[in-house]
Amino acid sequence: MKKIRHLIEIALIYFFAFFLVMLPCRIALFVGKNMGLLLYFLIARLRRKVIENIRKAISAGGISQGTNPRRIARKCFMLQGQSLVELLKIYVGLGEDIIANVAIEGVEHYQKAVATGKSVFFISGHCGNWELMNLVLGRKLGPVSFVAKRQSNPYLTDLLEKLRVKSGNTIIYKGGALVKIREELDGRGRLVILMDQDVFTDEGYKTMFVGRDACTTKMPAILARETKTASLPVFIHQQGGQHRIIIGPEMALSRLPDDEEAARQDTQSFTTAISDYIKVYPEQWFWLQERWKPLRGRVKAGTVGGFPTAEMLRELRARAKERE
Repeated sequence: MKKIRHLIEIALIYFFAFFLVMLPCRIALFVGKNMGLLLYFLIARLRRKVIENIRKAISAGGISQGTNPRRIARKCFMLQGQSLVELLKIYVGLGEDIIANVAIEGVEHYQKAVATGKSVFFISGHCGNWELMNLVLGRKLGPVSFVAKRQSNPYLTDLLEKLRVKSGNTIIYKGGALVKIREELDGRGRLVILMDQDVFTDEGYKTMFVGRDACTTKMPAILARETKTASLPVFIHQQGGQHRIIIGPEMALSRLPDDEEAARQDTQSFTTAISDYIKVYPEQWFWLQERWKPLRGRVKAGTVGGFPTAEMLRELRARAKERE
């Protein structure tokens, strides 16, 4: 029964996608936005969740007190609808104009990091059309790798994979991801990491995110220090009908002598970069996700969500010292 359900789901996606991608781009994007708006009104559970998340962020001072939660929520849904259409256009080979219309600022920061022989962590979040950002980075700067989760529907996973590798990019799936991430960084690779998802307490540090406590993965901060990887913030936002990718300068890592406290401080710095983006473009962050769950303990040894536990990270440090 599960396989039949998965087949029906993917068939419906292809059915609606066929009609959307055949429309002229401007009309298709208009339809996508309004599809998102329609879902805002139809799915009360999601609407309430998004509005509540925004209200709590306003109360905590994470975003401007003058922000209208319902207005931001509507725009968030509309952006997701538009992003879906953009990605479908690219998937079927009709999205070259979409990719060409994306501007990139701050490439000099990336070039400076690469010139020193360093690998690069692109620190980002679920901001704007983040899938489009990865495709454009791969197309204009060279292939990048990024960590992703397999979907419960394997046919949807296959669809997303075909889309994501179009620019020569590589997907590192959660679940045993640490070894591949380490290999990528040791090989002077470029890795995009979205750091705005909740993790178990053994996987991360308590950080301040958009004015509220949240648990953030410690993996990027620890690996950045141990592999001497350059960490650059990168975000995409839509402005005036055009997508803009902005790459920030390399973020300085903590100089605290204690490795654990230094990694904690770096994790907060990475998180703050994402929070700062959301303060400026609150409607372009993915408010649908459960970012501020109560702090939760580790449920099994090894990994949770594919990211390393403290034991694995200690083993990684030991191996690194052996190679020195």
